[in-house]
Amino acid sequence: VALNMYTQGVDPKLDFHDILSVGRVYEECTKMEIPPRQPYVGSLAFTAFSGSHQDAIKKGFDYMKNTGTDYWEVPYLPINPEDINRQYEPIIRINSQSGKGGAAFVLEQAKGYRMPKAMQPEFGDIVKAAADAYGDELNEVQIVSLFNKEFIELKGKYELIERHFIYEKHKEKDNDNPTIFTGVISVDGEHMDMMGRGNGPIDAFFNALAKVGVTGYKFINYDEHAISVGSNAKAICYIELQKPDGNHIFGVGIHSGIVVASLLGILCAINRAEKQKA
Repeated sequence: VALNMYTQGVDPKLDFHDILSVGRVYEECTKMEIPPRQPYVGSLAFTAFSGSHQDAIKKGFDYMKNTGTDYWEVPYLPINPEDINRQYEPIIRINSQSGKGGAAFVLEQAKGYRMPKAMQPEFGDIVKAAADAYGDELNEVQIVSLFNKEFIELKGKYELIERHFIYEKHKEKDNDNPTIFTGVISVDGEHMDMMGRGNGPIDAFFNALAKVGVTGYKFINYDEHAISVGSNAKAICYIELQKPDGNHIFGVGIHSGIVVASLLGILCAINRAEKQKA
C-alpha cells in the first residue's frame, strides 16, 4: 500500500530504499518464497517480456533523457527502480517475441551504443533469430556478442588497408568540398590500389570503390556519436546503404577519427550484403 501511494506522488514516509533486504527478511522469517511477479520486490517485478512494452519503456527513457523532466514518465514502470535499489539491467528480457527497441535498449545500457531507429528492426531480427535458435532468453552479454559479431568483428570480402585524403581548396562561390581519396583495399586477400575524387570524403571513397569494381551501392544516411572521452576517445558510426537490389542494409564502424569510422561502416555494410548473397 505504501509503495502504491508512492507511485501516485504521495510520500508514505517509509524507507524502502533497499527493498530487496526487506524481501529477504520476509522470506527468512516466514519460510515463504516471494512470487517472481510480486510488485516492487519480486525478481521479475521490473521485467518486460512483451515487445510492445519493451519499445514503450525505451521511448520513455529516451523522453526523460531528452527533456530533463522532473517527473517519472516511463510506461509500464510505475516507479523508478533505482528509488528502491533495483537495477535497470533486469528490466528488459530479450526473447524471440521481443520488440525492436528491447535489444537497442540493452546495447545502449551496456555499451553506450545509441543505435538509430531505422537500424533497430534489422538488428532486432538478428536477435530474434538467435533467441529462436537458442530456445531461451538472451542476456546482455549474448546481445552485445551478437552485435559485435555481426558488425564490429565481421571479416568479409573487403578490408581497408590504407587510406589518405587530400582536401582541395574551395573555389570562390563553390559550396562543394573537393576531396581526393587514395588508399589500398584488400579484395579476397588481394591488395589493390584505389583512388577517387568527390564532393567530400564519403563521395570520394565511393568513387574509389567503383574503380575497383565495387558498384551498385548507394549511400543513404549515417549517424554517429562518441563512445569514449579523453585522449583515446573513439566514435561509432552507423551507415545505411541501399543495395543493388534496392533493399537497405546497415554497417558499423568504430575509430578515433569519425571519417575513418564512416569508411569502416561503409565496408561493413557492403561486406554484410556480400555475405547475404553468398
